[in-house]
Amino acid sequence: MAKFNPIIGTLSGKLGGSIYAFNQSGPYVRSYVKQSYPNTTAQQNAKYYFGLAISDWAALSDSQKSEWNTFATNLYSPLNPKKGVKFSAWNAYMGLYTTTQSANHATRHFSVKFGSTTQTFTSPGYIPLVNPPAYRLDNSLQCQNGQRYNITMLPPTVAANGTFTSSFSMNITYGKSPQFTNYSQSEYVGFMWYVSKGLSSTQTFYKNNRFFALAATPPLSSINTSSIPSWNNMTFTFSSTDISPTYYKYFISSGQKIRVTSYLVSGSGQKALIGSSDIIVT
Repeated sequence: MAKFNPIIGTLSGKLGGSIYAFNQSGPYVRSYVKQSYPNTTAQQNAKYYFGLAISDWAALSDSQKSEWNTFATNLYSPLNPKKGVKFSAWNAYMGLYTTTQSANHATRHFSVKFGSTTQTFTSPGYIPLVNPPAYRLDNSLQCQNGQRYNITMLPPTVAANGTFTSSFSMNITYGKSPQFTNYSQSEYVGFMWYVSKGLSSTQTFYKNNRFFALAATPPLSSINTSSIPSWNNMTFTFSSTDISPTYYKYFISSGQKIRVTSYLVSGSGQKALIGSSDIIVT
């Protein structure tokens, strides 16, 4: 990329093999690079959900869009906040909407083990909201007895075929199944895991920590209230039966180094970071 000084006015767009544009530093020119669109299944799904979001946003009333503007100003917490940048109602709506759709698509069959007790959860999926949430999601949860608890991500295991196990430790010891609601709120939450693009074991820089969603759970609303042996850790296990590497342009390979990042996801699509871990794919 090189700067240039236009003689008359400004020049922008493609001309021959060059792209002319300008930013805060002034006009510049760079070589044109043809974009590659592999049109994978994952890319098709992303484009489809984005189109749905645009249609549903257009159907909102002016008063509903005003509510989203208030949410964006006071409560919206994007994954990549930028200093001095204000996010619009459109940004907030699209952020939550696309999260619900990608979480639904990434939801896989799983089991969850609390200490020595394994349970199965059956829950509905994520539903895009017409009106915005009235709170900001954080990463603290609430037990059945109303007590606040926090979880810490432990190093997961990921195989090249998509088999995945992720464990979390709690800051309390408990004797019942947990209640997966945000503390002081009534909205159920689920979990979502992203992986970076695979690197060689000697590389250290991850260009995109959320290259694709490896797995998700639905909002975990179906719980067993009976007592179980005391525990302070839980483990989610996903098999390889409901994920296909061919959906993606790049999938993880054995021996690669990846970063796995976990989030809590509210039923309405807000995300709260739990943690991340760098591991080698088995």
